[in-house]
Amino acid sequence: MKKVMALGVFIVLAVSLLFSLGVSSTFAATYTCDGSQSDCQAKITASSDGDIITIPSGTYTWASGVSWTNKNITVTGAGKDVTIINAEGVSNVFKITITDYTKASWSFGNFTVQGNAPGGYLVYIEAYNATRWSYGWRLHHIKFNYTNARVSGASDPFAIYGVTWGLIDHCDFWFGYPTGTGGNALWQIAAFQSPEEPYGGDINKIGGAYNFSLPLDLGTEKAIYFEDNTFKSTNYTGCFDWDGGGARVVFRHNDVSGALLYGHWTRGSHINWAKFEVYNNKFDGAGITTIMGRFEGGTGVVYNNTIIGLTDGIWIDDRRCPGGGQSGAPLLVCDGTHAWDGKKECSDGTDPPCTGSATLTGWPCLGQIGRSSGKTWAQITKGDKPVSVPAYFWNNGAQDGCRTGGTCTNSLKVSVLSCGTFIKTIAHSNAEVDYVNRNTAMPGYTPYTYPHPLNTGRGGGKDRI
Repeated sequence: MKKVMALGVFIVLAVSLLFSLGVSSTFAATYTCDGSQSDCQAKITASSDGDIITIPSGTYTWASGVSWTNKNITVTGAGKDVTIINAEGVSNVFKITITDYTKASWSFGNFTVQGNAPGGYLVYIEAYNATRWSYGWRLHHIKFNYTNARVSGASDPFAIYGVTWGLIDHCDFWFGYPTGTGGNALWQIAAFQSPEEPYGGDINKIGGAYNFSLPLDLGTEKAIYFEDNTFKSTNYTGCFDWDGGGARVVFRHNDVSGALLYGHWTRGSHINWAKFEVYNNKFDGAGITTIMGRFEGGTGVVYNNTIIGLTDGIWIDDRRCPGGGQSGAPLLVCDGTHAWDGKKECSDGTDPPCTGSATLTGWPCLGQIGRSSGKTWAQITKGDKPVSVPAYFWNNGAQDGCRTGGTCTNSLKVSVLSCGTFIKTIAHSNAEVDYVNRNTAMPGYTPYTYPHPLNTGRGGGKDRI
């Protein structure tokens, strides 16, 4: 009897310890689907938090995709080019919906998705109905092989909606136009992070306002991380595109060939991307493009990148300034007449009204290069402006040492496309600057841990172009 009682006490104590450590009292299950879309969906539907769904080696043709909502599960193949999913013209090959912010710790990877053209989103993460930001997912070791794809006219192959952050690593993004079809878009990854959907037409429903209200948080986990991936364009300039909405992006240790980074401007009814951190990458123009990026808002850092064949470097712009061509409602043109923009600045440095020279109106424009996030939309519309945090560019050059920590001669050219009186590397009348390209590191900046903590090390290393 004493032995039985002692065993019972031990079991109770063991279960209590498991709960105190946050370990579930139930064991995770592993499901193996037969590779068909219908069976993989059935296994995903039957799964619960912590379960694993495996897709065995082989080549499978899917006419539709799979999806789940609010599940912390793992979906895994046997490896790139080992598990192959032919998804010709399929929209939402993987669709994940997050309405509960605690259900963002899922992952999928270790397979190839391929076809002549996507039918729309290949990966669609929908989180704009969550009550707050979420974090913890991982996409890894996936080859998106659509090198004969004409993407324009289709939806963005990869889209993230809502304020949700995670890791995309060891993937191959290979898209391109067939020879002779024209155009200049390769893929558009729209990290349009806005829980305010639907938006538009109402000044109190600005897309990205919630994300833009959060602190800038440079060098933290609060971003979508693209890490150790390859991006390859064929025939025409690739455009790796963030479509604003307050998106926060860290792009590091990637290989990019024939493509550029593009962060959209604040326009119409949504704010641009909020922050960018771009470092330790290799950008090769490959005779297709002459720039590594076009940044039209936000702030952040670009440093320690190897740049080859990129004679124009980085273009920066703000299309809402007068003459920039963007004046759509409800944000309208940045002309000094709206509370969410600046008022007047005198070109001779005096306070308005100016003496002897014309005034420059509107600076700083909402969301322009060199302005931080961290103010609520209510504050901004009452005239409480986002603070100055200049974007910094340094240690970007042609040597491989630029990205590896070796010898590097900084040679990055940063050009302002328009609105040069609004976007300046020399001081405005209040001594603030918008960007710094003097090979000077951003004071106080420290990058986040590399490799990313969500990278558990499963699978092989980076597949170099």
